[in-house]
Amino acid sequence: MVTSAGHADLVEAKDGQWWAVFLGCRPYEVDEKQIPVADFYNTGRETFLLPVRWKDGWPIILEQGKAIPTIVEKTGMKNSQNMQVTGNYTFTDVFDNEKLDYQWLFLRNPEMSFYDWSGAGIKLKAKPVSIYQLDSPAAIFYRQKHTSFYAETELMFTVTDEQQLAGLVVFQNEKFNFVMGKTMSGGETAITVMRTECGQTIQLGSAEIPDNKPVRLKVEGDGRYYTFSYAVGNGQWQTLVRNADGINLSSVKAGGYLGATIGLYATSNKDKHE
Repeated sequence: MVTSAGHADLVEAKDGQWWAVFLGCRPYEVDEKQIPVADFYNTGRETFLLPVRWKDGWPIILEQGKAIPTIVEKTGMKNSQNMQVTGNYTFTDVFDNEKLDYQWLFLRNPEMSFYDWSGAGIKLKAKPVSIYQLDSPAAIFYRQKHTSFYAETELMFTVTDEQQLAGLVVFQNEKFNFVMGKTMSGGETAITVMRTECGQTIQLGSAEIPDNKPVRLKVEGDGRYYTFSYAVGNGQWQTLVRNADGINLSSVKAGGYLGATIGLYATSNKDKHE
């Protein structure tokens, strides 16, 4: 279900077809008829496109009472980036090109020296900046584009003190986020999951792991809930936190209009808050 539609612009294509470009939201708290019962959405305000017809000099986008479709046939239109932007699709990056894909984002105004290519993925140089600060951390982000999704990465990282952490972040802003990473806890190497809401951070889960093996990290989102898993080397996935409440990532809770992002993140000052 698409709600909160508005701010439409009308555009005429070269073939004479008119289109409406507008904003909308996809709430995930719905009833059995898929009618929203609460205004929570973690994908923020999104851009939608619908065909327009004209009647008596007035533009008609949809008949009154008709629900906004999430997928529309766009005959004659081409995607200049050859990228799928709607429906079910995957995005994989092995970082084998010394130029980041344009879908990756940075936070605020970073110094680009914090990352480089080592020939086997991307290398992030940890900065003494945490995700909880109004600063630019050593992190790159990809927008959460689906209500149901999963994202995973393989991490190679040797921890030497308890303020170091590298891993995944699910980020709305510095006060509303999740952090899953390899770090040191009580003198032992561990995977931890932290949840932050209104600037208050709590640990949801922790598991000791060997320090000398690569580790895979995964986050799965299903509407409001997020599950965090890890695997050591080629081992089986282990669920560390199941169905963590991700309502802290919603625009209504966190403020603003932007949706959540999933990031690769490294820090040498993990507990620093503003």
